[in-house]
Amino acid sequence: VPVKRKFPEADAFMLEPVPMLNPLPTDTTDLDKLITNSTENYGKYKELVQRYEMWQEWYKQQKEIFESVK
Repeated sequence: VPVKRKFPEADAFMLEPVPMLNPLPTDTTDLDKLITNSTENYGKYKELVQRYEMWQEWYKQQKEIFESVK
């Protein structure tokens, strides 16, 4: 009897879009805090987007390869 191998499914949260970061409270008036927070959030967000997209691309490619092997 042939054994069917099953490629493990990824956790659902890994395939979700990256959530947006929270902005500073609207009552923040310190420009230094605003610029620092914006710069840090932008850098973190771009890094997270890149990680998720790279991981999703890798996963899809590996799944295609796995399913094409007979």
